[in-house]
Amino acid sequence: MRYLFTVLLFAFFQLTYAQTLQLKFCGKNSKVNPVLDGNGQDQRHKGQITLDYIKVGIIGQSATNPVYVLGEPTTTHPATFANATFVDGCATNRNFSTCAGAGGCTTCKSPYYGNNISVGTFEGRMLENARILGANNNLYIQSIGDTNLVCYITNKIDLTAQRGKTIEITIKYSGNSTDGFSTRNINLQHQFNNANWPASGQVFNKNSNNTIEHTETWVLGPAVATEDLTDITSLQINPNLVNDVLRIEMGIEKPFNGSLSILNELGSELLNKKESFHVGNASMEVPVEFLSAGLYILKIADESGRIKTARFTKF
Repeated sequence: MRYLFTVLLFAFFQLTYAQTLQLKFCGKNSKVNPVLDGNGQDQRHKGQITLDYIKVGIIGQSATNPVYVLGEPTTTHPATFANATFVDGCATNRNFSTCAGAGGCTTCKSPYYGNNISVGTFEGRMLENARILGANNNLYIQSIGDTNLVCYITNKIDLTAQRGKTIEITIKYSGNSTDGFSTRNINLQHQFNNANWPASGQVFNKNSNNTIEHTETWVLGPAVATEDLTDITSLQINPNLVNDVLRIEMGIEKPFNGSLSILNELGSELLNKKESFHVGNASMEVPVEFLSAGLYILKIADESGRIKTARFTKF
């Protein structure tokens, strides 16, 4: 029996500081053995994960007006996967970073298109019958082993022009399990500005085979900055439980121009005002009568995008 699933994913998150985005697409499938079927044909597609495309854009526009597209090439967005084998013929217990060395894989390349234009890299142990290839603008990860996780990682996606916007990700992929072979643990993660891949970057994780086509939506919180606003040595809200006026106390080591904003738990910006911050101990009061009861994030940012945040409760 063939199990096939295709997901159109809309993942929303607030791009507050981050100006680059990377995505990591991972999964597991059965080691297909023997490689050739009874007719002498390669059968590793029977345990296969397919990445069709990734599109990134501001909210509501990733599918129709994306700023980044991979796997569905156009003149404006040519990035795709070449018709080529990227990884094949691997020895046991090889990581991709070393698979080209002595005793490694007979084929070991990062994914590319056109005249060797890079579209990312791979991560994980490339074992024995494992194969990764591109065809028809898709990426295929095959026969990597039930207990082995292999990932494709995009290059950094420049979102400088979309800074301060809510970003949407659309991804289409499928899993194939045929003749008793399996596909599982397909997952997607994201990171900003070379941060480590955090748990909060987990967009989705499919723990087992999925037998239907479906569309799902995930809403993530504000993107966490990887660079702290060190010019502010302390930031406190007194009291933390606020009624009509938010009282802010901070210590400032170096003067800077920037902004003060308030976001809700979903990352939507409810207030943004330009401010000049001066050296010393400073106090500010911000009227918040307009806020509904709930949890909020105070964000102070300088003009380069570094931020300092604090949480408070409005009652």
